[in-house]
Amino acid sequence: MRYAGSKSIPMLMVQSLLTLRRKNDATRFCPNPFKCADILINKAHLQAFNRFFAVDDDDMLLTYFYLHAQKVQLHYMLKGGFPFTVLGLVHTRNVITKIAAFDCNSAFEIKLTPQLVSLTDSKSSRLSFVCRFTQNNQVFLSCESIYSLQTQQDKQKEIQHQINSSSAKRASKNQILIKSSEHYTPFTIDLLSTTGRQYAKLSGDFNPIHLHQFGAKLFGFEQPIAHGMYMASKCLAQIEQQRGEKVNHFDVTFKKPVLLENSVNLLIENQADEFVVSDAEAEVVYLCGLFTG
Repeated sequence: MRYAGSKSIPMLMVQSLLTLRRKNDATRFCPNPFKCADILINKAHLQAFNRFFAVDDDDMLLTYFYLHAQKVQLHYMLKGGFPFTVLGLVHTRNVITKIAAFDCNSAFEIKLTPQLVSLTDSKSSRLSFVCRFTQNNQVFLSCESIYSLQTQQDKQKEIQHQINSSSAKRASKNQILIKSSEHYTPFTIDLLSTTGRQYAKLSGDFNPIHLHQFGAKLFGFEQPIAHGMYMASKCLAQIEQQRGEKVNHFDVTFKKPVLLENSVNLLIENQADEFVVSDAEAEVVYLCGLFTG
């Protein structure tokens, strides 16, 4: 996935280590739009992605477009004016919507619009990147990636009672999902200890938290964790196979990290366009979301 004048994602990930010196000062954030043009789909890479997720060679999951959006995001974040530590961002949600038809043989461009929101009921802020994919002056897809980060200003907040209240609400929601689990069709997703490295080779996302136990410990985990968008792609591929139709809108929220290796349950709602990924006992919700055909 090389664009004209761009660097590969592994090189961008290496450069992101240099951002550890940044101060996370929200007052220095300037939400200027950013654009990459003359982007082409690499057919061999697309086929490798499809085989990895067991979909047809001529198919294209919505989550494949995230790989291109992520590269544009990294280019933007590595600019000198971006004041936050790249590896300190936590991916919490992604929304991808197909708007119009797309010619995979023609070039397209991606325009990124960033926004930072300080949350009054949380100890962190929310950073949103909206990437609009355009071909022949028409927007054909939108990909919004939302990240959580803690700024200098967030650290000064005294809102522990609000955090506790928010945690109680999340626990209550998990109980509701568990109680209604009989309304879901279950599928098992088996994750190997090498899953993170395999997906990293495909996506270019070599964040050490996904690769090895040592790298994960740098971020406070005893084991590496699965890429969020790997889990999203596994869910999307299974949803399309189970429903027998293409998904044109996919909204996923990442609740808790999935440790590697692991075996988790994908539960697809029978009466609604919803899904949940939980542990085998249906006591922990890792991610959940909505989709429409």
